[in-house]
Amino acid sequence: MASRQRDIPVWQLIELKRKGLKDTEIAKVLNCTQQNVTGRLKKADIALKGFDYFDKNEDKVLQWVKYQLINSLSDADIKSMAPRDRIWSYGVLYDKYRLQTDQSTANINYNALFATLSEVNKLLLSKTKDITDT
Repeated sequence: MASRQRDIPVWQLIELKRKGLKDTEIAKVLNCTQQNVTGRLKKADIALKGFDYFDKNEDKVLQWVKYQLINSLSDADIKSMAPRDRIWSYGVLYDKYRLQTDQSTANINYNALFATLSEVNKLLLSKTKDITDT
């Protein structure tokens, strides 16, 4: 009998669980014990719930972290920063402000650009075919 696997990455367990497999089925697929699967998924459950919340509410989580970071800084903390770091921090904050207020000047949506180029190529090919057919 082949030896059972012990060092299965937890992401594989999670992926199979999200596909609807039972712990016993996952154990068979990955050649490990059902207890291994159940125990590791139980430990990962807390992290998964946190990840799911973060995934669905990333904007709110990031706003909260930003709020906590900004409010944790005192005037003394800021004054103790190297001048370069204070200027850099200001630049980052200013760039984020401009992005959030639609004042940024050089944001390019490359997906839309490539989609447009693809449409132009199709149009040119169809026109070229029309010309060669006549």
